[in-house]
Amino acid sequence: MAKRRFTSSPIFIITVCALILMLPQLFNHNVVVGVDGMFHMNRFYDAMQQIRHANFSYMQMNYGFEQSGRVVTALYGPLFTYVAGFLLLITHSWLRFQLVIGFLLELIAGIGMLKLSEKIGAHRPWIVIASLIYMVSGIVPAWLSSSQFSSWGAALVPFVLMSGVAMAKKERVAVLPLAVSMALLVQTHMLSAVLAALALIPLAIYGMWQNKHWQTMLVRIAAAAALCLLLTMNVWGAMLNVYGHNQLVSPFGPIASSTNSSMISYAEYGVGTTAAMGLILSGLFLAQICFVLFSKERSRLNLIVTLDGAFFLLLSSNLLPWTKIIAHWPALVSYLQFPSRFRVISGALLIAGAALSVSELNREATARTAWRVVPAVAIAMLGWQTLGASMTLGDTWQSPSVIPDPTGVMFRAKNMKQIKNALASNNPGDAIQAIGKASADYLPLPDKYAARVHKETAYNVYQTLSTPINPLKGKTMGGGMNTDKMQQKLAKATSKSTDSLYRQQILIPDNKVQKTVLRHGILQLTWTGNKAKWVQIPAVAYQATRATLNGKQVSQSSLMGHRSKIGVISVQQRRGNNTLTMAYHTGFMLRLGLTITWLSWILAIVLMVLRRLFQRQRRTGAHSQLNS
Repeated sequence: MAKRRFTSSPIFIITVCALILMLPQLFNHNVVVGVDGMFHMNRFYDAMQQIRHANFSYMQMNYGFEQSGRVVTALYGPLFTYVAGFLLLITHSWLRFQLVIGFLLELIAGIGMLKLSEKIGAHRPWIVIASLIYMVSGIVPAWLSSSQFSSWGAALVPFVLMSGVAMAKKERVAVLPLAVSMALLVQTHMLSAVLAALALIPLAIYGMWQNKHWQTMLVRIAAAAALCLLLTMNVWGAMLNVYGHNQLVSPFGPIASSTNSSMISYAEYGVGTTAAMGLILSGLFLAQICFVLFSKERSRLNLIVTLDGAFFLLLSSNLLPWTKIIAHWPALVSYLQFPSRFRVISGALLIAGAALSVSELNREATARTAWRVVPAVAIAMLGWQTLGASMTLGDTWQSPSVIPDPTGVMFRAKNMKQIKNALASNNPGDAIQAIGKASADYLPLPDKYAARVHKETAYNVYQTLSTPINPLKGKTMGGGMNTDKMQQKLAKATSKSTDSLYRQQILIPDNKVQKTVLRHGILQLTWTGNKAKWVQIPAVAYQATRATLNGKQVSQSSLMGHRSKIGVISVQQRRGNNTLTMAYHTGFMLRLGLTITWLSWILAIVLMVLRRLFQRQRRTGAHSQLNS
């Protein structure tokens, strides 16, 4: 009986589902390299090397990204990056690392949806079904197939939304869970954290409107926000330090945002931030919205949660003129990138809401066959698609091309077999050396070039172009659009983009300079000069970067004044051996912020343990009183 209860427990079912989703990669032994795969692999590799050598450099990256001295980790999920780096260190290979981290992703996402559905009031069978649907559809499994980091935001969002549901139910706001869950999201994926904070607002307003003690609720929310701020001081401190003194290259922005917004589809698989939602999710979301709008059986909580999710679904959709909106506020194109990212919120709320709807609608018929067959079919269809996508990646791994989408990468090998061996190696550094990622995100822009670089982004160039028309030739030729020439014009106009410059100035000349990491996070570059002259070195400098050349301090005016459009430095070499050292000067305030962050996490962990022990003791005491 005990064994049966264990195998039918929600956590066991979620764990089995997570293991099944990893089977295709386990069978094929393939390493997944999505469009942004090498970008994230460089982050994790850098953190791994810092941990391995106990040589930490929070700001300047000395091991990843061609050892170019750029700042990435401090601005992009720092805590998660170091956790992933530790996992890479103990797993020793990219394959084992991806199997472990993929399993953890699905497990966390499943448990998160289980707890959210349970918090919202759904019944036992439906919270498990909601969890399985969440694990095999939408944004969550996109990490397994295309290295989309929004998947990690989607996995953690339900834990934050639980606090929002508690507010809407007029429950006492638990300061510690709200602060810690939001802090973890900030330390993992900033955009998801911002969207989650926005999603909490209507739930909090509704809760305070219903609650006579709304002042107490507001105070506890403020306390959670203050604690979250302390737990994430490293993130805000780094952003203030870097953005306050530098102009940076913004992340890639699509040329037409409307093509990356959510739309109803009946055949395509709605995975990740792709536009098509797929048959199952399209039907599920629309059915849930219609149910709360027209059914008398739905609860008020269900209405509030669903309307919140529907609002974010609308924001993600092609029902809004996103191309026009971006034209008026172009800054959105770099920070939001794809409107479909709003589905991180809508997916979690609408799936949990659907579990509550079925529970409300089906109070007297939980055992009917139809209520079990329909969700089983939906889960089977979504699971089949997810597993099929993973198997397709395995097929590509066995093919001559090895990698399904080599966009933006530069291979340093004779053939793809060598690339495959590097990815499969037990030394994660082999893949980093063999594959370079031409991504200029967060590189420093000298002030004199910032405006020009902004104009030369693909989005801005696209807005200025017009498709030429072929001239008329006789009575039958010409008069049509010349789309080929339009693409040529676009390619020529973007040939000097920041990514292209990164390839030319960092990736290609990287092997001409010997790079060594010294103690205290100092990066040393050595090379031989054939004569005294100014030369460009494949490394970048921010305002806080300090450098010495051949034992002499390089003045800041010289260091900053001789940088390229993407911050690549030039120095005056001498004939013979040359040595350049670089380090990022963090300053007292940033070091103080880092110290506050780690002390706050220690305090939060201690408080969570004590809270857990107190809850267990209280339950034990209540149980003893009942027995007596």
